[in-house]
Amino acid sequence: MKSESQDCADVVGMLKALFKEHVQAFACANSELRFNKKHHIGKAMWAWLIDGGHVSADVREQAEVRRIDRKTGPEGHPLWRVAFRHTVRSAEVLDKLFDGKRVGPTPLYARLVEQGLVPRDPAEFMKPRAERRDAAGNTSSSGSARSKALKYIASQELDLSPEGTEWVYIYTTARELSNHAEHGIRPLLKVGSTKHHYTDRIAAQAGSTAAHSTLVCLYAYRVVSSRTLESIVHRALKQQDRHIKDAPGVEWFGATPEEVHGLVLKLSSGAP
Repeated sequence: MKSESQDCADVVGMLKALFKEHVQAFACANSELRFNKKHHIGKAMWAWLIDGGHVSADVREQAEVRRIDRKTGPEGHPLWRVAFRHTVRSAEVLDKLFDGKRVGPTPLYARLVEQGLVPRDPAEFMKPRAERRDAAGNTSSSGSARSKALKYIASQELDLSPEGTEWVYIYTTARELSNHAEHGIRPLLKVGSTKHHYTDRIAAQAGSTAAHSTLVCLYAYRVVSSRTLESIVHRALKQQDRHIKDAPGVEWFGATPEEVHGLVLKLSSGAP
């Protein structure tokens, strides 16, 4: 005999398939509508599915059962809303119907990639703890501030200019990496520059950024003129329409780590 949780999981699975099957048709039929909340899109799509005869009376009754978890609050959400949230809520076609406030740097409307992205495992971006401890032991530092900065050591450091003393860095958040790995959502990346060590700069930003998630440094590049390289990388990304203007800060771009890393390497050859 199935448990109640298993029954709910079966219903959610059925509803997920239903949303996926009809999302394109719904978006096409309602292309003139605009919503200021993503769950309003889900409510409209659910009503559209019912009106269109895509939902039987039995399924409709099961779909109204409420699930309570940390994301739903004490009143819970109906299973159809849970299914919507975990499938097409961030679909590109529905994102075009959204006209509400953007929340970032992991936007509620999310940016989906058109094809599979690697790496699948965000842990590939992070150095093992032992490796980070070794790096800490080999770095001249003093005080708790420097200790805090050491946790932002990049997964990859590259000397693009051996004589350089400045840095260009790329970081994101643990939440962005998780969404990228688990759901294929293109992450938002911060591309910055500093005349000092990049770990100190990121540590300083960690307290002021609206990221609300652990910062993870992916790449750091030692260069002669960090502002010059940063400027041409920003310009190139903006030309590709990757700049996220509504992120809670500046210099955030919607791109994969590999894309930005490749761009930095390509453009750095012409930078001082």
